[in-house]
Amino acid sequence: MENPVEQIRLPHFHAVNFKYKGIQYTFSGWWLLDWGTGEKIYDSKEEFLEDPFFDGRTFENAVNEMSDFDFEFEP
Repeated sequence: MENPVEQIRLPHFHAVNFKYKGIQYTFSGWWLLDWGTGEKIYDSKEEFLEDPFFDGRTFENAVNEMSDFDFEFEP
């Protein structure tokens, strides 16, 4: 699998679904992180990537504990 962080940084990135600690998450092109019981809005995908949301770690630092990645890209 290609690097999830690099996939998010692509200009035609639209959304990614993934699991972290058994919880399903979606990060979408409106820069919204949704995990079923909550949501968090970001101003940019870089802000999301820099946020230590995952137990005090950024997406990139927690990516090894994530699974079931499903990316969507705009045409």
